Amino acid sequence: MPGDTDGFTQLVFSSSNGELPASIPVAGGTAFRIKLDGDHHYDFALGWDETGLGFSSCKAGVVESSDPKDGHHSACRERHSISSHVFQGEDEQGRKAQFRINISTTPRGKKPLYVVKQVLVG
Repeated sequence: MPGDTDGFTQLVFSSSNGELPASIPVAGGTAFRIKLDGDHHYDFALGWDETGLGFSSCKAGVVESSDPKDGHHSACRERHSISSHVFQGEDEQGRKAQFRINISTTPRGKKPLYVVKQVLVG
């Protein structure tokens, strides 16, 4: 289980511990918390499933939740995205700013793509 991750870095994780052959399909989910400051955070869960779909296909999903099982249950064959409510913050110059967190999933082969973005509002 990964711990804290530094800002502006990429996180890569695997659903296998390396003891099983790569040809064995896997399914699962993991939950993440983005800490915005001492009082605010955003929880989401990612899911994946390649069982029953063949070696070159997978499902991927994202849902607002702190439960990894919800991430797994959200996995589907189509692209999917969620968007948080609007958060209040400050930009680089200390001016008030509003933003959302957008998370998208793209099932593709055996390596689904998950993208997390901070998007300014207004």
